[in-house]
Amino acid sequence: MTRAFLLPIGYDLHWRWTRPRNSAAGTIVTCVASIALLAAPGCSGNHDGTDAAPPTSSAPHRAEVAPPGAAPAGTVRPAPDLAPPAPTPSPSARERRAAAGSPDVERNAIGMAFVRVSAGSYVIGSPEREAGRRPNEGPRREVTVSRPFLMGVFEVTNAEFARFIEATGHRTEAELDPGGGFGFDFATGDVARSAAFNWRTPGFPGFDPGPEHPVVMVSWRDAKAFCAWLSVIDGRRHRLPTEAEWEYAARGGTTSAWWTGPDADDLRHGANIADRSLAVAVPAFAARTEAWSDGYPFLAPVGSFAPNPFGLYDMHGNAWEWCEDLHLDDAYARFDPIDPRTTGDGPFRVIRGGGWLDPARRNRSAQRIYFDPTFRACLLSGFRVVMEPGPTGVDDEGVDRAVTPPSPFAPTPAAPAPDGR
Repeated sequence: MTRAFLLPIGYDLHWRWTRPRNSAAGTIVTCVASIALLAAPGCSGNHDGTDAAPPTSSAPHRAEVAPPGAAPAGTVRPAPDLAPPAPTPSPSARERRAAAGSPDVERNAIGMAFVRVSAGSYVIGSPEREAGRRPNEGPRREVTVSRPFLMGVFEVTNAEFARFIEATGHRTEAELDPGGGFGFDFATGDVARSAAFNWRTPGFPGFDPGPEHPVVMVSWRDAKAFCAWLSVIDGRRHRLPTEAEWEYAARGGTTSAWWTGPDADDLRHGANIADRSLAVAVPAFAARTEAWSDGYPFLAPVGSFAPNPFGLYDMHGNAWEWCEDLHLDDAYARFDPIDPRTTGDGPFRVIRGGGWLDPARRNRSAQRIYFDPTFRACLLSGFRVVMEPGPTGVDDEGVDRAVTPPSPFAPTPAAPAPDGR
């Protein structure tokens, strides 16, 4: 078994995820190496553990998790005929909103909260001297988000994802693959793969994620299917954020490495990242942890930490978040200055925000990594949703932006078996 905390594996192994090797063993080893890359101390660059470029080509709890009148958090009901659920009282949700000082939010058909992010310009990427910077975070340039958008206040939760599963019968890629998903054996620090690992049981032995934890072990395609389902039942288009929208929202008008400020210690009240609570739970990961303890060794319920200036929670840490964009190392050099987005054919999609297993420098606003759209692992692959202000495919300025999303009513094609068949 490959020891996750010892492997100095870099991003140059990602390409092997979807390209079968000549043997099942070879495929499994290279897939495991891809998972291990963020579990190794100081590791997410090249083979020597440096930050070289990838290959070319105690804050209040969640402010409110349901609209006034919705079912209590964690309640999951099927959606008959894909109709919005009937509301029931939820005073505890209203109390949490008052306690957290939540901004005004807009709700969709299943009660997910969105905050309006105004149009504006900012400088995308990181300065060359920013600790932890990777070359694919440049060149820095000013870009404009020309239209307001509604960003999910929280990462998508297990309860919300369960509604989608019950309404559509969707099976995630981890469920369709006979090998299952990837997680960890926390007793040894080893990477582990099991057919039992999926979004319901995401590879956290001894840890049982609840309805308000962010859903993880979902692929980019699974996230897209969830968005398409929301678009159908709500009438407004739901989608993943573009990379430019995501960083604009994450920064919340700030220019520092984290929205909390320029120092890593500023993150202690704003993000669930690798800290002493993780080191106590998993001594094998102690070398990569920050000095404080937030009480959450693994995932935390969404909204457990302070929101950023835009009213968004967990933009740093907790679960990594899929973006819409195709990954290119030189994407910023190619970006249009207005509403940039990287499209086209390519094997990888961008994932942002850092996670619970990563130290502060891997949770910066500018941090960007990438995976194959079928990738799923316990420490990565969560997401958050953007809702367009107007009806499906048309924004509130009357501009038609309709796209054809993947159908949420058919299972995602199965991932290749470990032997490539």
